[in-house]
Amino acid sequence: MHVPRPPRVRRPPVRAVAGCAAVLVLLGAGWLWLRDSSLVAVRQVRVTGLTGPDAPRVRAALQDAALDMTTLHVRSKQLTTAVEPYPAIEKVEAHADFPHKLRIVVHEHAAVGAIAAGSQRVAVAADGTLLRDTTTRGLPVIAIPVSPGGDRLTDRAALR
Repeated sequence: MHVPRPPRVRRPPVRAVAGCAAVLVLLGAGWLWLRDSSLVAVRQVRVTGLTGPDAPRVRAALQDAALDMTTLHVRSKQLTTAVEPYPAIEKVEAHADFPHKLRIVVHEHAAVGAIAAGSQRVAVAADGTLLRDTTTRGLPVIAIPVSPGGDRLTDRAALR
């Protein structure tokens, strides 16, 4: 009994494989070049969502960081690092508008209460972030025995 052989698979020519690989390498290198080129450099930055006394400094820090980017290579971590000194900032979002605009939306912590230790009052966000430059007027007061150090409230009873 004769068993038919499966059809033989033809390999593509070596030149064709090498040509495809070369094209892919060139496309990748071109993308990396374009991604960081001045052709798509951020030139206009619009920052929204800022309030409070630190707003001008936060805006300037974000604009300085954004002007080192391109619309094809937005580095969100760099924007987050720029606002780390400001505890009132919860997070930032960046939206590129090709070819030269970057919109940055700032989300701030909302004060939900004021902790009071002695005569000192400090606004606090729901996650325990201390908002030292935020007014405490009209906020419910939470009495604690000792004023917290650092940027966060750690007293479990006060957090509840």
